[in-house]
Amino acid sequence: MNWERLNFNEIGYFCKSTKANTDFACYPLSIKIECIMGILSYYGIYSFQVNDIKQFFSLLQIKSIHTGTIFVPSIKKIQTILEKMVDRHQLSIKESYFFISGFQMDEEIYASKIKEGYQKDFINGWLLYKKKNP
Repeated sequence: MNWERLNFNEIGYFCKSTKANTDFACYPLSIKIECIMGILSYYGIYSFQVNDIKQFFSLLQIKSIHTGTIFVPSIKKIQTILEKMVDRHQLSIKESYFFISGFQMDEEIYASKIKEGYQKDFINGWLLYKKKNP
């Protein structure tokens, strides 16, 4: 995946900041992954592999609401959810790559939260340290 296309300050604000008021950490895994699909498409990324989603979770370092530890789902759990999305025609798959096809996440929600974050100067002060070459 081309990680350079993503703005991790915006993504960190949306997924981790209490000021964004999204409750991302409380979402079930399937909804988190659907949300990630919307974020990827917002930044013009329409293909990825299962391991890219796992790395996305690793980079965000979101804590589990149950254990308080960093939550990174297993490849198997991610794969299962993505396969269900293929069955619902939200994604297609070819040679171990998933392609966002009929995905209908409301990108306006993400865009409006990001716009609000900049207007209130929340994103400018939000730092999510991105690892080089994840």
